[in-house]
Amino acid sequence: MVNTVPSENGNFLFFKGFLNIKSGITTRKFGDCNSYYLPLCKNPAAEKKCTAIAKLTGNNFFHRMIPRHNDGICFASNSNENCDYSCDALALYKGKGKAGNLLLAPTGDCPMVIIECERGFGIIHSGYKCARLNIAVKTIGRFISFFSAESENIKAIIWPGIRGDCYEVGPEFIDYFGTENVYWLNGSFRIDLAKLIKKQMISAGMLAHNIAIVKKYCSFCNNDLFFSARRGDKERNLIFAHTP
Repeated sequence: MVNTVPSENGNFLFFKGFLNIKSGITTRKFGDCNSYYLPLCKNPAAEKKCTAIAKLTGNNFFHRMIPRHNDGICFASNSNENCDYSCDALALYKGKGKAGNLLLAPTGDCPMVIIECERGFGIIHSGYKCARLNIAVKTIGRFISFFSAESENIKAIIWPGIRGDCYEVGPEFIDYFGTENVYWLNGSFRIDLAKLIKKQMISAGMLAHNIAIVKKYCSFCNNDLFFSARRGDKERNLIFAHTP
């Protein structure tokens, strides 16, 4: 079971009690962490916030995911400076540099997976487009080959983003994910992506008890705490993960 603990200043929600690494998500109070806006230009305010998180976690620099809603997987370099990676799964060796063990990834309503094995850890951005491409399964495969991990020893926390009962989708999602994953509620189709991702990860060899879903929060329901694309927010929250 994963425990969610808010920071005293209300800027962060920490995920505790399940993984060996430290992780969490920024809140609306912390502000917009959308690193890039279209066209691709950096958001200076978000840059400062990423740097602030690095300092708070004892890191001199960060490795940041720029999601592309595909199945790209990157392994962070050993560069001693802030680095951006265009991908939807970003991983890092544990202990790679004393002050550069911080991974960051923006999210609105998309589920995010924080994944850990003995030698490494990572963040997976798994909205429906990425889930269709089985990015979680592919990332587990890369953990096995790159970190020499055993699937039954890999652990993960799933931040659900928007929960299933709030996530209205079209009938094409039945073609995408099957009738067993799409359900009808209050006049529209719905899908619980967090549960779907957990199923996918189990199919890749992970054990069910090694996968924890954060069930207390929903970016749509708790829009006072988190930014939500479905609520019309252009701002983004930031998932972070780092070694102790």
